[in-house]
Amino acid sequence: MPKKKKDRRERDQQCVGHLRGQTGRVVGRSFPDQAAKNSPDHAQYFHVSQSLLCRPEISIKLPSHCRRKDRHRIVKRILILTAGFGEGHNSAARGVRAGLARVAPKIEVELRDLFPETFGAFNEIVRRTYLALINRWPKSWGYVYNWLDRKKDFAKRFEKFRGLKKNLGRLLDRFQPDVVVSTFPPYPYLLQQILGNERRCKNIAVVTDSITINAIWYRSPADYFLVANEQSAAVVRNGGVSPEKIKAFGFPVSPRFADFANLSRRSLAKAEDRQLSNDAAPRVLYVINTGTRHAPQLVRKLLEVNIQLTVTVGRNEKLRRAIEHAAADHKIDIFGWTDEMPRLFCENHLLIGKAGATPG
Repeated sequence: MPKKKKDRRERDQQCVGHLRGQTGRVVGRSFPDQAAKNSPDHAQYFHVSQSLLCRPEISIKLPSHCRRKDRHRIVKRILILTAGFGEGHNSAARGVRAGLARVAPKIEVELRDLFPETFGAFNEIVRRTYLALINRWPKSWGYVYNWLDRKKDFAKRFEKFRGLKKNLGRLLDRFQPDVVVSTFPPYPYLLQQILGNERRCKNIAVVTDSITINAIWYRSPADYFLVANEQSAAVVRNGGVSPEKIKAFGFPVSPRFADFANLSRRSLAKAEDRQLSNDAAPRVLYVINTGTRHAPQLVRKLLEVNIQLTVTVGRNEKLRRAIEHAAADHKIDIFGWTDEMPRLFCENHLLIGKAGATPG
């Protein structure tokens, strides 16, 4: 081997060896303490362009001759973490995934709910208890909410989630994400406890509360807090979070909403004119999320006026039968769980739903 080429190869090997000793760096898709098994030829490459997902100071770029021949470009990996304690968390997670698929289709995205994977049947018991509490005894849930809001030792309490941290650690080790996006509050704390301050991946919290935001969100060690609006940003800022860490990006929804919004206003106006001229009844969408007890009664009341009614009942077959019975001889459209919410939203004049996130 020519001396010049040999010297250059030795410099590259020293560079990779130095990077292996830096906490939080990733070489060969492994953390530094696991990198010894990787040869310099398996070094990980990162692009250097600045963005929210990858700042230049956490990026490295090695000479092109070191690259694996089967790797022509670098694909970022984004891990989205959610939990089934209320549909808002899952809805936000799906919205983030769908948005990433639209704007960056070549990145690798994995969406996981580690709670049922960790706690099994016990998680389902806790989840159902939580939903029953907020739906049937909202005042009791209010006491719990306020108790949480006053606490300041969240990190210490989450240290006890050993099984959850173990599963998350395995997932991080396998997937090696560049960014972790959490739509459920505990995850940013757990990520910090597993990887520490010198972690390479970004820790991003998507705050699913709006305006009334529990302290469990903004006391977390996340790098960025994505909130729904400026009012929510003010709450997080008043909670002690630096303004540069807060991004008012809106609530994550399916990009299909934008597809419908980009339809020609002229064609929509023409369609509206035709409907009004034909004395078409206004179209009303009733999305039943929680509080199903009074839903059949509301359907009967709505059908007393001249409207075209569409009702969504999710996976609740008992509720579907109750709505069908309430409708009697009236013609209404009933949907179970559906991914057509963007279309339904845009095809109706009025939405009746709950406060907070409506599944999309």
